[in-house]
Amino acid sequence: MTSMKKLALSAMLALAVAQSAFAGGISIGLESKDSRVELASRRNPRSAQLAITSRDGSTVLMLTKDVVAMQLSDAAIAKLEAEKEKKDTNFLEELLLAGVQIAIGKSMEYPLSNLKADYRNGELLFTNDKNETIFNEVKVNGVEILKNFSAADATRFVAAVRAQQRSRN
Repeated sequence: MTSMKKLALSAMLALAVAQSAFAGGISIGLESKDSRVELASRRNPRSAQLAITSRDGSTVLMLTKDVVAMQLSDAAIAKLEAEKEKKDTNFLEELLLAGVQIAIGKSMEYPLSNLKADYRNGELLFTNDKNETIFNEVKVNGVEILKNFSAADATRFVAAVRAQQRSRN
């Protein structure tokens, strides 16, 4: 991962943690050792080949022709906005919240060509071509997101990833 990407990812996480203290709603955690995890522009789930939403409604996992993307749901972002409007914040809090809004308005993406998808023991599993896990430490409000999808949705997502990969070969 380039130092600029690391800085951006670190900033996103720091801001998200700071935001949770001020907005009282959503906290986000992420760890990834694979430099192919990218922060990208927010995606419209309707444009994805398949989009599934976590049970708690906080996160959307999407399959496109080239990537698997994960982002906060519109509902989660709306909740942050509502919390922000209710709070009486000082300048520093406003500055932190503005940075958080920019950071959480992104998606995390990983190229489909380097990804293996599976569903075992109630958890979506994504591994790279070195058999290292991807998106494994993504948590929203302390909940591991890859364990927060229904079995039916997760199974359907894995099948769609595999079908998309087969069609590319």
